[in-house]
Formats: sequence, C-alpha cells, structure tokens
Amino acid sequence: MASVLQASSSTLMSQDEVQLVSHASGSAVLAASKVVPAFVGPSSSHRGASESGRGDQSMGGLVPALAALVDLDEDWDGYGALSPRPEAVEAANDFLRSLLALTSLPEPDVMGSTEGGVLLEWETADVDLILEIEPLGTANAYVKTPLFEVEGPVGEHVIQVGEALALLWHAS
Repeated sequence: MASVLQASSSTLMSQDEVQLVSHASGSAVLAASKVVPAFVGPSSSHRGASESGRGDQSMGGLVPALAALVDLDEDWDGYGALSPRPEAVEAANDFLRSLLALTSLPEPDVMGSTEGGVLLEWETADVDLILEIEPLGTANAYVKTPLFEVEGPVGEHVIQVGEALALLWHAS
C-alpha cells in the first residue's frame, strides 16, 4: 500500500488531503480514498497481485474487461474514438486492485473513453460516480449524490470522491 501513497509529480491527492477526507464519513472514506493517488500516470513496471494482497479472482469480471480495452482498435465507437492507451488501462487496473484491497465496493462498469483513457462508473439510486483515467495518467471525476454534484479533476474534488466511495461501500 505504501506505493499507492508515495508522492510523485503527478499525484492527484496528497497525504494531507487523504487525512482531510477522513472527516466526512470516518474510516470508510479514508480507506476508500487512500487509493485515489493510484492515478499517478504510467508506471515503469506492472504491480502484481502480491503487492495488493489480492489476486485476479477477487477482481471478478474486471480483469477481462480491462484486458479487452487494450484490444480496441482506433475508431472503436464509429465516431473516431482513440484506442485506450496501455498506460491508462494499467493505471485503472492498479487503482481498482488497490481499492478492492481496502473495501468491498461493487465492481464498476469499465469502458474506454473516446480520448484513449478508461472510464470507471458506479451507479446506484443515490450515487453516480464516474472516474476517467486519461492516457497520461491524470484523472477526472463526475460525482452526483443527493447532497452535491461536482465535475472536474479528482484532486480538486477529493472529498466528494471519497464521500461517494464511502456511500457505495456502505450500500454494498
């Protein structure tokens, strides 16, 4: 887990922000939000299951869904979409592996973005959370709950992302 929290030039959430998130919903938000820094961009090596403590089986259908993204051709949507970049797929895989090691969240829907990134979407009656991992490793979020609706860089909306993850965690 230490690798997820290490700072880098493109880290989207600092240690201080992780601790700030914890005030919103206690340990649920903190645990769920610790993994947001997984959006640190392309890594030089793939982190294996042993680092997260979980194997591919615990990721259920996410492993084949992520693997299928790498095989998408340019214009996969018929409207000129770019193929998801391997770096974005790897960042999504690392993020989900870290998140699932800390929580029992439901699996998100996984799909390619038209700009060559990866979209992760959780939707319930009370929460709509979309995380877009861009090809260069940055991430944007759209979060809608009964109390708020925000959209923009994850680093600017870390508390709302953490609260949405906590709501999803408590609902599962």
